[in-house]
Amino acid sequence: MLNIKVAEIIDNPDGSATVTFEITDEFKKEFKKLLGLKRFSQKAFQKFVLFVLDALSDMKENGDKIRKSKKH
Repeated sequence: MLNIKVAEIIDNPDGSATVTFEITDEFKKEFKKLLGLKRFSQKAFQKFVLFVLDALSDMKENGDKIRKSKKH
């Protein structure tokens, strides 16, 4: 199953936050395939997360609905 879960969020003194994710091996495999990587890259994953968060922020600013997925 392709799972990604926020495991921990730490607020930093400078106002930023450190987010720790739990991801499945299947997610890593598909992520590598999607980006054409030979091995999982933390840096590429960070860029992916920032891209998604930025896109969600834009959606919210435009009034688009963001729905939480249903757990199976």
